[in-house]
Formats: sequence, C-alpha cells, structure tokens
Amino acid sequence: EIHPKTSGGVITVGTDLINTERPAFRVFKTTTQTSSAADEVIDWDEVDYNQGSYWNSSSNRFVAPVAGLYLFGATQLTPNDNDQDSFYYRVNGDPARGMKMRNAKGFTQHRTVSGTFLVQLAVDDYVDGVINNSGGSVYGDASKTWTTFWGYLVG
Repeated sequence: EIHPKTSGGVITVGTDLINTERPAFRVFKTTTQTSSAADEVIDWDEVDYNQGSYWNSSSNRFVAPVAGLYLFGATQLTPNDNDQDSFYYRVNGDPARGMKMRNAKGFTQHRTVSGTFLVQLAVDDYVDGVINNSGGSVYGDASKTWTTFWGYLVG
C-alpha cells in the first residue's frame, strides 16, 4: 500500500521509505564542441533536470551530496567526419573509476557511442566528462537527444 504525502518528497511503502528527491540529473549538448586540448571538459549546454541541484553547470560536473552507489550513463554522437574521438567519464579526474568510450576511425558519417557505469562515491566526489583527444569533437543540436549525460543515486 502506498500512502503519498503532499509535501516532503517521501512516500511510505509498508515500512520502507523511498526518497523521491534522490540526487539525479540529465544534461545535453545543443551545439557541437571541438576540443582545443586533450582532456577538455565537455561543456553541457542545457539541463533537462537537476533533482537536488547537485549538477554544477559552471564546472560541468556532478558532485555527490552523500556517500553511496551511483549509476551514470552517456550517449554521444560524433560529427559527420572521418576522425576517431575518445571520451572519458572521470571520478575526481580519474578515468579508471569511470568509463572510457571511443568511436572507430574511417567512417565519414556520424557515429554513436554510449555506455553506463556504476561507482561508489564518497561525499564531495565529482564526476565529469572530457573529450580525451585534442581536436576531438562531440555533436549537439536543437533536438537535445544526440549527446546526453545522466546519473542518479542508486542507494
């Protein structure tokens, strides 16, 4: 039996509590970005949602408000060119705790790369995305669907 409250963001389910305000975000690109140096932070153009306000648009990173297990995912479209592009999603600047993605070279068309990763974060750990190679590019347009980054606290 579910008894929703009208305020406070908590729903009681039996004896368990589910917080409907758990940290969660989704951002996307509306413009194409070409890096001028290796490991250039991806500049996310717009925020779809930012539950709890833990996505920082100034630094283009998510900052964990509580310790826990977090799930992150990204989908990226590369520009219509023949280049190989690499993308890292890092925890505190370390791609080994996050995710690495790379598209294949030799195709003169858009290519999509995507992935997810589950990671244990401590309070104030941050997660961001970078274009790993100088001159690498990530596509964005008004549809707001081709290049996205999201994450949320699992528990």
